[in-house]
Amino acid sequence: MLIILLLLLSGFISFILGEMLLRKGTYNDTQYLKPETVSKFTSVQPGSHRGLGWNKPSLNTSAFGCAHSAPQDTYGHTGFTGTCIWMDPVNKITYIFLSNRVNPSVNNRIYQFGIRRRVHQFAYDAQLF
Repeated sequence: MLIILLLLLSGFISFILGEMLLRKGTYNDTQYLKPETVSKFTSVQPGSHRGLGWNKPSLNTSAFGCAHSAPQDTYGHTGFTGTCIWMDPVNKITYIFLSNRVNPSVNNRIYQFGIRRRVHQFAYDAQLF
């Protein structure tokens, strides 16, 4: 039960972060970050397809689990255990994928079969937003 609670809490906290960033630094009527700070961190940086601390979709990369249909304005982050979060400011969606590919032993099927990208793409294909 504790594991389920921690998983739900991790998802909820990630959702709050994603929604705050989609709202240009504001969550629950409180401004935590300046809009220009969010814009700077989520924009493509010179000489890279990445933002500052965020991955961005690119024509030359798989974008680490980002759906092919995601707009170029989308930004996200992936974790060592296979988790990821992608924010799409065009469609106003936050996609969170929680997983654990390293416990009890390392398992790379999540990468091998492109699970994160395929689930993310399913949301676009089914228009779940």
